[in-house]
Amino acid sequence: MTSTPLERRRFLALSGLALAAAAHEWLVAEPARIAAALAGKTADSALIADLADGVDLLRRLDDKLGGQAVHGLATEQFGLVVRLLQHARYTQADGRSLYAIAAELARIAGWTSYDAGDHGTAQRYYLVGLRAAHEADAPGIGANILRCMAEQAYTAGDPHTAVDLLRSARAGARGRLTATESAVHAGILAIAYGRANDPKAAYVAADEAQKYIAQARPDNDPPYIYWAGPNTISLSVGSALLAAGQAQAALPHLQASVDSTAQDIPRDGLVHRMILARALARAGNPDQAVRLVHDAIDLSAVAASPSVVGYFTEACEEIRATGHPGVKDLTEHLGTLTRPEEV
Repeated sequence: MTSTPLERRRFLALSGLALAAAAHEWLVAEPARIAAALAGKTADSALIADLADGVDLLRRLDDKLGGQAVHGLATEQFGLVVRLLQHARYTQADGRSLYAIAAELARIAGWTSYDAGDHGTAQRYYLVGLRAAHEADAPGIGANILRCMAEQAYTAGDPHTAVDLLRSARAGARGRLTATESAVHAGILAIAYGRANDPKAAYVAADEAQKYIAQARPDNDPPYIYWAGPNTISLSVGSALLAAGQAQAALPHLQASVDSTAQDIPRDGLVHRMILARALARAGNPDQAVRLVHDAIDLSAVAASPSVVGYFTEACEEIRATGHPGVKDLTEHLGTLTRPEEV
């Protein structure tokens, strides 16, 4: 008996939540060391290494399960690290490491809040993360948080604030970003300029992003930027061109991003496809856009988060604007992806 896409999503969603719960034991260090540190004893390098490993696992779980499955784990870990900072003893260097871990956990908590559509909570976590990054003397982490804040701003219709945040990120990084980090920031800046109706600045930033990613040395990159690569920059360049009104020129970049996105990061695959669908519809290829959206819904393993649903909705609206007769069926199909009570 063959299973329907909805049945597969229901099974994988339950498996995903169970996986997140089971993984929790790997997110915390050895209990005796935590208890000792919270009792005022030393938070040593072994404990800090375990905590850092837990942060990395949270990032990977977010890729596979989505922010809603990971948010509670991230906030719990953040609270634990804050308590360690308050009650444990540690060297100056280890203290900076703890603050860096707290900053990254705050960023993950902010991102997962944003993914769930809780923008106010996301902003609060991002601001806390910025303060922790400052205490850690970790300008790269701080710049990455500002990058997340910029994406939130332009998604909410405020690209000018996004530009300001990205400029602050670059200034605050004090030349300490890797080529990959610089490429990511330039790519997001290109999108912000495109949405701010400044196509000339968008093209300049897009060219800069491509220049930096060609110089990237992944072995030199910090762990929080592991997801970025040429496909990420292709997406940013294509999105910037689309925002600047150049849908046809955006297509090869967006197609490249879809073709090269890893299958083990399903959310990115959905988002990249929906941006490509928007460009196809705007470039006069609504039939292809409709097929792409239908296929993406069938490929989805779990109910989409509010942020991902937003990308689907934007794609459907672009198709609707073309007058395509398949919009009604497409909207009904999308409903199978966006009803979490069925999952």
